[in-house]
Amino acid sequence: MNKHIPVITELGIIDGRDSIFLDSVEQRFSPNQLKFIGEINGELCENNHLGYEWYPYELKFNSVQAYDNGVFGE
Repeated sequence: MNKHIPVITELGIIDGRDSIFLDSVEQRFSPNQLKFIGEINGELCENNHLGYEWYPYELKFNSVQAYDNGVFGE
């Protein structure tokens, strides 16, 4: 049986199916870079001490060798 262990962030545990939104994906070829841009729902964060409703985030990956932007279910 798999046990799901939550990732604890600066905002504590981010819980809920609508907690992390991906708004856009940027792909650059020079340099090989992939960036995910979105928002985290502050109401679903364990440690939302600042009281923000939304927290913006960017995840940047460098030297990307392969990336599949296919849609689930196709």
